[in-house]
Amino acid sequence: MRWIHALLVLVLAASALIGQEHPPEAEAHAPEAAHGDGSWTLWKWANFAILMAALGFLAAKHGGPFFRGRSEEIRKGIADAAAEKQAADARFADVERRLKNLDSEIAALRSGSREEMKAESERLRLETTSLLAKVHMHAEQEIASLGKAARQDLRNYAAALAIELAERRIRERITPQVHAGLISKFAEGMQDGGRR
Repeated sequence: MRWIHALLVLVLAASALIGQEHPPEAEAHAPEAAHGDGSWTLWKWANFAILMAALGFLAAKHGGPFFRGRSEEIRKGIADAAAEKQAADARFADVERRLKNLDSEIAALRSGSREEMKAESERLRLETTSLLAKVHMHAEQEIASLGKAARQDLRNYAAALAIELAERRIRERITPQVHAGLISKFAEGMQDGGRR
């Protein structure tokens, strides 16, 4: 950066020297000097040659590495941009591939979910059938148990009724005379048994 400032100072100094003309008084007093032997023009050309040599030296010394570095930065920037473009193209191609496969993936998901629903429906049907069979079997066992209990209750009730009926009939048939005869026979039986 410093050499650029130095170069600018030299260019400005050279332009000041080249642009400088004889003072107007000198031209008025010495018109032959302004148009004379051309020594002033020679000095202008000498200054210009020195300036160009200095500029050439500075350009050769500092310009080459600067332009090489700059061109290397540009090359690196181009290579980086090419790599980024390749990466972007690859991502774009991947997105396009996924978009193309999206319909088939959606169809596969739908098909898979249909199959899962069928399998789940079949599992639920089998489970329901199994539960219904268990409920049916349990209900039959319960009915059989209730029927057995009802028959037992009916037998007990019939036995109680039969006993009650028999008791009623016996009471109806046993009159006080039959009762007294039975008691006397019982007492005689007891006496006979005591003697033995």
